[in-house]
Amino acid sequence: MKACASRYLHRCARALGWSVGVLVIALAVAVASVQLFLPLLVHYPRWVATQLSARLHRPLSFVALEGHWQASGPLLVMHDVTMGVVTGKGGSPLHIPRVLLKLDFGAWLLPSRHFFNLRVSGLRMDIAHEADGGWHVKGIGVLGNASRQGDYFGQLGLGLWLDNVQVDITDSGRHYTLMVDALRLDKKGHSIRVGALVQRKDATGVLRGAGRFRDDGSSGQLWLSVRGARLHTLLDHISVKGYAVAGDYGDVSAWLDWRQGKLVHSLARIDLDKVAVKGPQGRQAKVASVHATADIRHVAGTYLLRWVDAHTGAMVLRWNHPGTAQSSLTLAVDHLSLAPLLPWLAFAPKLPPLLAAWWGKGRPHGLLQWAFLRWNQRRGLHVLQAEFSHFGIDAKGTFPALDHLRGHLRGDAKALALELP
Repeated sequence: MKACASRYLHRCARALGWSVGVLVIALAVAVASVQLFLPLLVHYPRWVATQLSARLHRPLSFVALEGHWQASGPLLVMHDVTMGVVTGKGGSPLHIPRVLLKLDFGAWLLPSRHFFNLRVSGLRMDIAHEADGGWHVKGIGVLGNASRQGDYFGQLGLGLWLDNVQVDITDSGRHYTLMVDALRLDKKGHSIRVGALVQRKDATGVLRGAGRFRDDGSSGQLWLSVRGARLHTLLDHISVKGYAVAGDYGDVSAWLDWRQGKLVHSLARIDLDKVAVKGPQGRQAKVASVHATADIRHVAGTYLLRWVDAHTGAMVLRWNHPGTAQSSLTLAVDHLSLAPLLPWLAFAPKLPPLLAAWWGKGRPHGLLQWAFLRWNQRRGLHVLQAEFSHFGIDAKGTFPALDHLRGHLRGDAKALALELP
C-alpha cells in the first residue's frame, strides 16, 4: 500500500514538473515572439489605440508610436495623445504630449497584475471639499494647460502610473497645493490598490501612503507615514473641524482600517516635538513632545484604546455605547507619563476659558503610578483609585504654579477623597 502511494506521489510530482516546464517554455516563446514582432506592432497604432480605449472606457488616439525592448519587457511610447471625454460627461478632451505604455507578461501568471500599464507625467488635478462633506475630483488636466476633464479614471482596466502630479485642493475657501512625486493606481473588479509619494510645496517631509479599498469607499485599509516633517509648514492653513496642528520636526505612521464607511481600527506611531494645536473659541494646547503608540478599535458600539508611551507607561480605556443610556467606561493605567496627555483637557467643552488656557499652555506634567476607574451612565462613578507623583504646572494668568505634587485619589458615586502628603 505504501509502495502504491509512493508511486502515485512520484507520478504527481513528475506531472507537476512537466506542467511547470511546459508553462515556462511557452512563456519564453511568447516573450521571444513579442520581442520579434515588436517592430511590427508600431505599424498598427489603431489596434493599440482600440485596446487602450476599451480599458480606459473612453476614446483615445495618438499621432505617433514607437517601441523599445527593455529587460523587463516591451515599452511603447505614444506621442501627442488625445484622451476624449466619456459620453454624457462634461469637460474637454485631454491632450498629453507623451505617454508610456508598458506590457507586463507577469499578468499571465499573476491575476493581480495588468498586461497594459500606462505611465503619465505632468498632470494637474483639482479637488474640492463640497458642501455635502465629501471630496470630489473637479477635473484633470496637464500642467500649463487650462483645459480639464470633468470625469476622472473611475473605470480603469489597466495599471496606471502617474509622476509629477500637481494637486490643487480647495477646502472651505482655503487653497493649497500638493505635489505627487509618484502615484500607482490599480483596479481589479471593485477593488482599488494605490501607492503614493506626496509632498507639499515649500514644505519639509514626504508623505508615503499605500492602501487597498473598494471603489465606492465603503471599506478598505490604508497606511500613511511621514518622516522628518516640519509640521508648521506641512500642515499650514489645514484644519479639520476648526482644529489646526503646528509643531517642530517629527515622524508619524498610521494604519487605518474601515468597514461600511466607518473607521473600525487605527494604529499610530507618534514621535513629535513641540506640538501645538489650535481649536475652536481660540483654545490652544501645547505639548513638549509625544512619543507613543496608540491603538484604537471600534467594534459593535464599543471603543477600545490602548496607549503605550516611550517610558513603558501604558493605558487601556474601554468605552461601551457612548452617548446612550447604556454607556459605560473602564480605565486602567500603569506608570503613565501625563505630559503628552493633560494639555488636551484645554478642549473640554465645559471647561472655563481661563482654566482651559492654564491647562493648555501651562505645560502640565506628572506620573500616574497606577489608576483604575469604572463608570456608567446610570450609576455614575462606581470606583476610582489612583496614585500620582511629580505633578506640576506652570503659572498662567491668575493661576499659580504647582510642582512636585504627589498623592492618592479615591472615590465612588458618593464622594471623592484627595490625599496630598
